[in-house]
Amino acid sequence: MDIRKTALVALTAAILSLLVPVWNLIQILGGTLGWRSIPIALFGLLSGIPVFLFALYRNEGRLRIPRSMKLLSKAAALILGLFVVAALRIEFLDPGFTARGVVSDWVGRTIGHILSLLGTFSNATVVLLLVSFNLQTDQESIPDVPGSRFLDQVTKIAVVCYGVALAFLVIRCFLTPYTYSTLRDLSLQYGRTPPPFSALLEEAIRTLVLEACMFTVPFVVFKSMPLVPAGDGEPSASPPAILPNQP
Repeated sequence: MDIRKTALVALTAAILSLLVPVWNLIQILGGTLGWRSIPIALFGLLSGIPVFLFALYRNEGRLRIPRSMKLLSKAAALILGLFVVAALRIEFLDPGFTARGVVSDWVGRTIGHILSLLGTFSNATVVLLLVSFNLQTDQESIPDVPGSRFLDQVTKIAVVCYGVALAFLVIRCFLTPYTYSTLRDLSLQYGRTPPPFSALLEEAIRTLVLEACMFTVPFVVFKSMPLVPAGDGEPSASPPAILPNQP
């Protein structure tokens, strides 16, 4: 399974899944920022995982994925695949699930169903990308191609950003009891039923696991990047010339 082709498919799916959130962001910011909301929304579309996937697709260097990273990719693909199967099961058993309580007409339910499927399809392509990492073979007969400096820089940024988000989600899980206590007090104050603690904890853990699976993709690439030559966009350092002895 070719990593570059799989990255291209994942890139297409990621952009499609982000179109609606970006449009919603334009609608929200349009009332205050006007036309300036468009570049902000486009930046949100082009930043993050789409840029990383584009850099991975453009990279012609061969990744040398260690055995430990292949095992990590296999574990992340298995876990994320379970989430994809669960999401598809919900969608096919109850197509109106994503729009329940929001819209009642069939058009709204259909749109909500399609949007949810786009997100599930994007996660499925990430599973394929993780599988392609695990199936990568180390063949000594294939000559090494210099790695891309663009992919090297984008991968480092992605690892840092996803790492920070992952740390935040870990803290969120530990703070779930405090969040539940606050929501319970507010609900009782306004005479409403507080949400169950199990639902809050389940959502926090689910989001953490999904983010960990997404973090695995740039982390594996970061640990498998070939050396970027100094001559890739920069003048290479050459040894100093030996001058002849002067009389």
